[in-house]
Amino acid sequence: MGKILKYMTTIALAAVMLFGTMTTAFAVENSGQVVGNDQKGSITIHKYKMPDAENAFESNTENGGIEMDSLPETAEPLANVKFQVTKMEQDQAGKWNETTVSRTVVTNESGEAVLEDLPLGRYKVEELGLDSSDGSDAVLPNEKDDAMVGKAFYVDVPMTQADGQTLNYNVHVYPKNEVLSIEKDVTYVGNKHDSFDMQENQTWIIHTAIPGNIALTNDNDSYDTAKLYKVTDKIDSQLTYKGNIVVKAVDKDYKTVIDELEKDTDYSVEEPAEGNENTLIISLTDAGKIKLKKAINNPDAQAAFLQIRFDTMINKTAKTGEAIYNDADLKFTTAKGTAVDVSVPENERPEVHTGKIAIKKVGEKADGTPLKDVEFMIFDSTEKAQAAVKLLQNNKAGEITGALKVYDPNQKEFTTVVKTNDKGVAEFRGLAYYTNKANEENKVQGDDAATGAKKYYLVETKTVKGYQLPSKYFEVTVNHDSSTATVPSDTIINTKPSKLPAAGGNGTIIFTAVGLTVMAAAGIIIFMSRKKKDR
Repeated sequence: MGKILKYMTTIALAAVMLFGTMTTAFAVENSGQVVGNDQKGSITIHKYKMPDAENAFESNTENGGIEMDSLPETAEPLANVKFQVTKMEQDQAGKWNETTVSRTVVTNESGEAVLEDLPLGRYKVEELGLDSSDGSDAVLPNEKDDAMVGKAFYVDVPMTQADGQTLNYNVHVYPKNEVLSIEKDVTYVGNKHDSFDMQENQTWIIHTAIPGNIALTNDNDSYDTAKLYKVTDKIDSQLTYKGNIVVKAVDKDYKTVIDELEKDTDYSVEEPAEGNENTLIISLTDAGKIKLKKAINNPDAQAAFLQIRFDTMINKTAKTGEAIYNDADLKFTTAKGTAVDVSVPENERPEVHTGKIAIKKVGEKADGTPLKDVEFMIFDSTEKAQAAVKLLQNNKAGEITGALKVYDPNQKEFTTVVKTNDKGVAEFRGLAYYTNKANEENKVQGDDAATGAKKYYLVETKTVKGYQLPSKYFEVTVNHDSSTATVPSDTIINTKPSKLPAAGGNGTIIFTAVGLTVMAAAGIIIFMSRKKKDR
C-alpha cells in the first residue's frame, strides 16, 4: 500500500510540473490586454510632384510620421488630388479588413489634405486621382516620367516616434507619385546577361509597375477598370520561343508572391508568330486588373509588380560571342482613355550569348596535311572524356555517353559527332562559355560576356586511314575570342602508325630456302655416316 501511495504521489507531482510548464508557455504566447485610449488623432496628407519621380523623397515612417522640416527644392505641391481614407480593423486571426467608416478629402493649393478628429487605429489611404471639373484623368505626368496614381498605403494613429517611446497622434504622410515602369532580367532577378548552349532553355523575367488606377472602386463596390494593360515582347530571330509562361503579383523585393494570375481568366496570350513579327503579347482581362488592384491594396502583404516569366532557346542562326538582346514594352490606357507606353531602357536590356570552338586536324607531315572526315565528340568534364577514351580503347565506341549535342556547320545539323571538312576544320557551335548563377534572387554571381571562359574536352572517336587514333582527350577553352574568331583556335596533329615487318615477303622466302638447304645438307651427312658405318 505504501508503494502505491508513493507511486501515485510521484505521478501527481509530475502532473503539477507538466501543467505548470504549460501555463508558463501559454503566458509567453499571450498577446496582452489592450488598454482603452479615448484620445483622437489626425492624418495630414502632403502631395507633391517631382521633376523625376525616381528621386522623390522617401517615406517618413521611420521617424513616426512627424512633419518634415524641409523638402527638395524641386517639390511642387499638387492641388485637387482626391484621397479616400478608410478605417481598418483586425479580426481574431490577425487579418486586417476594411470597415464601412470612410472619408474622402482633396488636397488644397499647398498640396495638403487634413483629416481631424480620427478615432485611434489603422487607416488605409488610397489616392483616387485628380478631382477636377473638366473630367481630367488620374494620370499625373512628371517632366520626365508618366506618373500614375499611387498605391494604397496604411497609417497607424498614433505612430511611435524614433525614440521608441513618444507617441505621435498627428501623423503626416508624403505619398510619392508612382512611375509606370518596366524592367527585364534573364535567369535571375537583377541579372542582365548569361550564356547558354544552343537548344537550352533560358528564362526571361519581366516586372511591370502596377498603377493604383488599374481599377478604381465605385460607390456600389464595382470597378472601373483600365482600358488596356498589355505587355509585348518582340523576340529576336536568334531565339526560339518555348512558352512556360507564369504570371504573378509580387512584392517590392520581387520575392514574395502576393497572388497568381490564371491564363484565360486573368490574362490572354498571343504567342510569337510570323504574322505578329515574332511578338509575345500578354493582355490583362478585367478580372486580372481587379485581382492586381486587390493585390496592391492587400494590408497584410502588398504587391508592387506584375511578374511575367517565359522561356526561349538560342537557335542555330545565332552569331556566337555576340549579344542577343531581348527587351519589352508596357502599354497602359486608363479608364478615361489616357494612354502611356514605356519600354525597357536601352542600357538595361538583358542579353544572352552562346559560344563556339573550332579546331584544325592535320597529319604529321611537314606541310600539315588537313585530314577530312575525322570525327570528334565534345564533353563538359574530364570524367566523361576519360570514360569515352577508355571505351574506345576497348573497341566499344557505341557505348559512349555524355557527349554534348552541338551544331556542326559542316553537317548542317545538331549532333554529338562533329566531322572535319576538307580543310581539316571541325567547328563546335552553341556552347555556353560562362554561367551566372545565384543562391537566390537579386544575388547574382558569375562572369560576363567579355571575361567569361569555360573548359571543354575533345575526344577523337574516328580517324582516317593510315593514322593512329589518339589514346587521350584534348582540353580546349571556349570564350569570347574563340567564339568570334574566323580561324581555328587549336590544332591537333595525328600520327601515323609505326612500320612492322611484312608477313609473306621476300625475306621470308630467303629464310625458308636457307633453312631447307641446311636441313638437306644435314640429312646427307647423316645418311653418309650410317652407310660408312655399315661397311
